[in-house]
Amino acid sequence: MDSITLVQLVGILAISLAATMDIPQIIKMLTTKDVSGISLIMLIMKTVMIGVWLGYGALIDDKFLMIANSVCFIDGLWMLFLWNKYKIKKVE
Repeated sequence: MDSITLVQLVGILAISLAATMDIPQIIKMLTTKDVSGISLIMLIMKTVMIGVWLGYGALIDDKFLMIANSVCFIDGLWMLFLWNKYKIKKVE
């Protein structure tokens, strides 16, 4: 088995951070049910950008790019869903 190179290690670190960076925001959206400070345009652009990176990974057959961007794309879709669900805070 080949040992991991520094380049691969940096790539794995980058993928891990990218795949988990939305989790704190998703948790905050779920717990507060408040999305007033989140830009819909930013969420749409970010999700489209990740979709393009996912397509690029598929075109060059890079499994690391495809896996990481698949997770990020699902996170983006989930955030869009939550933004839509909580966009108007219910009056109690």
